[in-house]
Amino acid sequence: MSYIIEKFIDGDTYLEESNVGSLDESRVLRWKSNDACLMRDALEELYDGGYITAGVLQDTNAARDVENTLAIARYVEMRERDGYSDEEMFGMRSAFGDEPVMDVLTGKRIA
Repeated sequence: MSYIIEKFIDGDTYLEESNVGSLDESRVLRWKSNDACLMRDALEELYDGGYITAGVLQDTNAARDVENTLAIARYVEMRERDGYSDEEMFGMRSAFGDEPVMDVLTGKRIA
């Protein structure tokens, strides 16, 4: 049995239901430990094993995509507002020396 299926059976996930009974009813599978949506590969494993429905698979993927988009937007906003700390800059210089570093989320070069 895989780790994902074992955790699912052990009850380490929960099904969040929102707008139950309405036309936009959704069922999102989340980890109890951090309320994060399960990742696509984990959902596909659970779906292929018959543990979740296609609706849960689709709703959870959609919810995770929205949450990721919002998290990245907040990150970009924070970087534009606050830049990088001295400690972060030191770590980058230690790792990369004088080579340019690109922030893959903001698309900006870090001096």
